[in-house]
Amino acid sequence: PCIVTGLNPDNLQLKCRINGKEVQNQNTSDLLHNVSRIIEFVSSAVTLEAGDVIMTGTPGTPGDIHPGDTVEVELEGVGILSNQVVAEE
Repeated sequence: PCIVTGLNPDNLQLKCRINGKEVQNQNTSDLLHNVSRIIEFVSSAVTLEAGDVIMTGTPGTPGDIHPGDTVEVELEGVGILSNQVVAEE
């Protein structure tokens, strides 16, 4: 695990694959609000602490996922996160 530095969060390519099929290929520049504005908004309401995560949503429409699917999210300069979808119990 590491923290990536030196990236422009407002210009990163984001790809999503479901079961190996690319269903999304968008840029963070397509978000409704840029990353700096999102951080500004959140930090005006709560104190951000080390390790906090801000969920921004996603540019584009990635599609539906179902139990058993494997979802991969790739963010330029960061890497790929892969998870298998499981049904809620």
